[in-house]
Amino acid sequence: MDGARHRMSPIPETLLPENALAVESWLPGGMDGCPHGRRHRKTAPATIVAIVERGAYEVGRSDGSCQRATAGEAFLAQEGDWLDIVHHADRPGGTFAACWTHLRVSVFGSLDACRLLALPPVLAAAPAAEIRGHIAATRAALPGLGGAARRAEAAMATLRILAGVAPPSAEGRQLLARAAGLAPLATWVRAHLAEPIRLDDLAAVAGVSKSRLHARFQAELGLPPLAWVRELRLQAARDRLLATGEAVAGIGAACGFPDQFHFSRAVRARFGLSPLRLRAQGRLGGD
Repeated sequence: MDGARHRMSPIPETLLPENALAVESWLPGGMDGCPHGRRHRKTAPATIVAIVERGAYEVGRSDGSCQRATAGEAFLAQEGDWLDIVHHADRPGGTFAACWTHLRVSVFGSLDACRLLALPPVLAAAPAAEIRGHIAATRAALPGLGGAARRAEAAMATLRILAGVAPPSAEGRQLLARAAGLAPLATWVRAHLAEPIRLDDLAAVAGVSKSRLHARFQAELGLPPLAWVRELRLQAARDRLLATGEAVAGIGAACGFPDQFHFSRAVRARFGLSPLRLRAQGRLGGD
């Protein structure tokens, strides 16, 4: 493996330069005419903002809590949250309508920016309306550089709105310091996802011994370095499944899973769905 050596020393926690943020995905969608009582369970593949246009959402969580979002409000979910979602019509014999977006803005190439926020389970109507405007403006296909810029603007604007209503998360400072320290290594890993990556390679890029690298990962993240690499591979695969029309086998190979069966099993184990189901859920909206 090639690559320059990088020291894993974090920047000060108070410093977050603009180039620390990168839009990885912005996937707007919607439904109208959904029957009363439709129910589905899912693990959020990204941060979800789902805005009720008619009727109500009832959302159960893994901690046993249950929230209700009514017309104009939105329910919020962090990447990885388990959700039990029920759609309620606006009246007997009526239907349900909503719009949503799945977004991921990364910090230092590895941390979901929304992890720095203690998102409320339900977002009030005023900020939800602002986000709804960005969803509406990007629902249609927007080709070319201008379209990509508009989607990125929508993602950043939504993140800014959420940061304006949600306090910092309790673990935010610690997560940010870790992400800053791992940024050079994460950048290198993302540039070599299609290749085999060994512990020796990671240690050489980080400029530390294998034992020290392993000890630091265990102390700070609670997992071995190669498990972290696997997570980056799966995040990249998920983003490409949701944002592109590439063949599943091609995505797997590009993200370091040359065996399609192994890739499918890994995606299912991480996100609870096969690659094709994960893609369909993101596009057809199971929110």
